[in-house]
Amino acid sequence: MPNTLDNPTTRLRIWQQNLNTSSDTQHCVISRPTTARDWDIVAIQEPTINAKGNTRATHDWHVVASIPHAPIYTLQKIANCDPCK
Repeated sequence: MPNTLDNPTTRLRIWQQNLNTSSDTQHCVISRPTTARDWDIVAIQEPTINAKGNTRATHDWHVVASIPHAPIYTLQKIANCDPCK
C-alpha cells in the first residue's frame, strides 16, 4: 500500500531508540536514506547535544519536540501537512 497522506489506511510508523549520546549513531539513524523511507516519526532518547543546546537533524526531518533528552523528529511531509498546522 502506498504511503501517502491522502490514503486513509496509511499507518504511522514510529521508531524509538536510546542513542546513549553517541554522535556516530545519531548521524547514522538520522542520515540513513532508509530511515526516512521506512519511518514517519523517530523518537530519540539521549541524543547528542551541541554547545548551543541543539540536536542534529537533516533536511528530511523536522524536530517537533526538542526536549533535551528525548527529541522527536517527524518527516517533513508530515510536519507540513494541513492537519498538523
